[in-house]
Amino acid sequence: MPEPTPIAVPAELEGLKDTAPGLISALRDARVAGETSSSLDEREIELVRIATLVALGAPAASFRAHVTRALSAGASADEVWGSVAAIATLVGVPRLIASAPHIAAALEGHEPSRDDRATNQTFGRLQKADRTSE
Repeated sequence: MPEPTPIAVPAELEGLKDTAPGLISALRDARVAGETSSSLDEREIELVRIATLVALGAPAASFRAHVTRALSAGASADEVWGSVAAIATLVGVPRLIASAPHIAAALEGHEPSRDDRATNQTFGRLQKADRTSE
């Protein structure tokens, strides 16, 4: 895999540049090493990351960054939601409810593709699974 697309340092981490000057570079180097040694392409890596962000209960800024990267790498909105659906039973409904608005907001404004018509069906399946598990 070629050099991964750079990720901008989130404003929330800017303070670390002064207090721990080498940390941002070390984190970037670790990310690049992990991505370049993976057999996944950038689109697949970003879809895995989005699912991981759901599991971690990550903030909106993380979803914005990685959903944007996934779409730029060729992922559809349906694939973004599909990565969430794939882990739904592992992470639980509270994580899904917490992350869905962040994902939807990150997807807002992108050019819809023909694959996106299944997006509502994907999220609908998550909601149906929620009602069934109660």
